[in-house]
Amino acid sequence: MATYRKLPSGKWQAQVATAGARKSKSFASKRDAIAWAVRFEEAARTGTVALNKTFAEALEEYRLKVAPSKRDYEFEDRRIRYYQRDPIATKRLADLRVKDFDDLAARRLGSTSNRTGRPITRGTLARDMNLLSAVLHWCQRQGYLKDFPLGEHGLRERGVLEDGGEGAVAVTQKRGNLPPVKQRPAAVQGNRVLRNGFR
Repeated sequence: MATYRKLPSGKWQAQVATAGARKSKSFASKRDAIAWAVRFEEAARTGTVALNKTFAEALEEYRLKVAPSKRDYEFEDRRIRYYQRDPIATKRLADLRVKDFDDLAARRLGSTSNRTGRPITRGTLARDMNLLSAVLHWCQRQGYLKDFPLGEHGLRERGVLEDGGEGAVAVTQKRGNLPPVKQRPAAVQGNRVLRNGFR
């Protein structure tokens, strides 16, 4: 549904919230604002909003608008900048598929860390996939993306920890002959798992 208001500058601002997509824009006349809002609502309804936005553009927007409010901003900023240089970043959001993330995971596991020089572990890949999953969910809420393209990567399941306790474990599912990789939660005290962040 669209709302319109006259700004102190004399321009008209249209604000649209439909199908999970929210956007506002200012125009010289109310007629232009209404026309834009009708076009935007139709695009959101048909799933054609931001068809030309690339993954790199979405990553940059997330990095500037969402990541600064996070506790681990430095990590997210560094990881997002890394993935903006990856070949997947040139793809349009509408063209992203599970295979693209399978290829990204294979590239990532076959590389070494720029900071430490050591091979990338599956735990690092799981953390990166969780970040990319958050970016893609944010894109869906903004109306940039209709279907979630990440597939099975970055899922969370319940499992048994090595010390016998039960708790949530992050799981990165891989296709092919690699088994699921489990990552222990950050805090374990005896057999009790502190479930902070494991929802």
